[in-house]
Amino acid sequence: MVAVQTFLSGLMSMDWYWQVWVCILGVFNMILPLVFIRRTEAQVVFAAFNGAFALMLILTAATGFTRILGLGHVVFWIPLLVYLAGRLREVPPGDAFGSWLRGVVAINAVSLAFDIVDVIRYIGGETVQIVRLG
Repeated sequence: MVAVQTFLSGLMSMDWYWQVWVCILGVFNMILPLVFIRRTEAQVVFAAFNGAFALMLILTAATGFTRILGLGHVVFWIPLLVYLAGRLREVPPGDAFGSWLRGVVAINAVSLAFDIVDVIRYIGGETVQIVRLG
């Protein structure tokens, strides 16, 4: 429970634009997949998002709110994006599902770029909390 509180406190302590970004990620990866939940792609996105969140909580418990949290997305979203990229040619871009699928690929790819940089920075020695908590 402490990890959840630390994680949420960390999110709420981030600059407003990062909080908006996290909300966009949540909408595309947690809420919109429920609209398309009968589709395998949506189930995979929802599972990957929740797997990344679980790993982030484990990492928060071990290290606090640090740059290593990006590892949650690195571990789950690289395979997710490979899978979704393979599905794009089978899904028409014009309908709501196709638009969402392309949106989640684009948004997650941008997020993954930030996360890879964060993980590299953590490995390079930037291991302090990235926001002031408390």
